[in-house]
Amino acid sequence: MRYAILFLCLAARWVCLEAQVLDDFADGELSANPPWFGDTADFEVMSERLWLNAPSQTDTSWVSTLIPAPDSAVWEASLRLDFNPSGSNYFRWYLLATEPDLKAAAEAYYIQVGGSSSDRVSFCHFASGSESVLWESAADAVDLDTVSLRLRVKYFDGSWT
Repeated sequence: MRYAILFLCLAARWVCLEAQVLDDFADGELSANPPWFGDTADFEVMSERLWLNAPSQTDTSWVSTLIPAPDSAVWEASLRLDFNPSGSNYFRWYLLATEPDLKAAAEAYYIQVGGSSSDRVSFCHFASGSESVLWESAADAVDLDTVSLRLRVKYFDGSWT
């Protein structure tokens, strides 16, 4: 099985008072406007959507793009998983991370869909080698063969909603 770790993707929209990043993938590629880094060969853009197209194996695939550290921000994404998430096959959407290489980030905030036996959507903070769950949905919220979600996260003055 494989799981995807994505950073601001799947039609993600990010807005900041100081700067703005928007990628609706209308240009059909990952190399510019904005440039994406990571396992770009494992992803493709089709019909203005980012698709994971990695080999079926136990591995991690991710892409990220650089953004300035925000004072306030809004992230939005439409997400479709054509599988039932599990403890070993799940999705992570990193909102902020200290490094563009997500495997090396010392601190990060992310949304996770699946990843445990309780089939939840979770908002997590990772720092100093430890994960904290800041919010999570009811159990079995994503215990479905196909998961479709629209996610929106706001950050303002040190608070997340």
